[in-house]
Amino acid sequence: KQKFTRLAIGLVIFSGAASGNALHAQSVGAALLSEKSVTITSGTTTQPLTVGGDVLFGARIDTGFDAGNVDEFRDGTRLTVAAESSVTVDKYVFNPATGSGEMSVRLAKGAMRFISGRIGSDNYEIRTPNAYLGIRGTSFVLSYTPADGTVVVVEEGVVELTNLSGDGVDVAAGLASAVAATNTAPTTPAPPAAAGAAAAIGVTPIFLQVVLKVQLPQRQSNLKDLQ
Repeated sequence: KQKFTRLAIGLVIFSGAASGNALHAQSVGAALLSEKSVTITSGTTTQPLTVGGDVLFGARIDTGFDAGNVDEFRDGTRLTVAAESSVTVDKYVFNPATGSGEMSVRLAKGAMRFISGRIGSDNYEIRTPNAYLGIRGTSFVLSYTPADGTVVVVEEGVVELTNLSGDGVDVAAGLASAVAATNTAPTTPAPPAAAGAAAAIGVTPIFLQVVLKVQLPQRQSNLKDLQ
């Protein structure tokens, strides 16, 4: 992937290879919704992530039981984090003048919904413990549990789901695929019910409320208003 080495006016650039506490305090987005127990951990500091709060580069977002969180990044990318989930923004580069950039997100456990923004689709990378995803103009739901592995359900666009051995498959809109283990090839894309995706990703009530059913208005902060 292209490496961004020049810092232009207005360029937001953060990389996981960088170090220093000051860098980890930089904001790359903001929380549009945080319901119940949602925390953000930057370095050794953990604090609640409330509506309007900064999403920090390199920070980990954790949600508790029956909790939920929606974040918007500077390029318009939206990330919804379901209950009992953990997501880290490992890399974020965005030039508002040109719309160019890169973004890398890691789902360690649980489930999330991802809607791409102004950054070119080829410059997004999403990882789980046993797979990684490339996207093309995409909205999708992703989950990871040790029992089910990685499951993706594509809402719009195309997702390339690849295991850590390099075996990949293109998953089109309306279809689902799964990677059960690191060396297991992705399943043949199929409708979510046929692929068993509903059981894998619909494990908590908040998931259906926040990830699958919510059409998020700007700056709404109460789940009952979004039903």
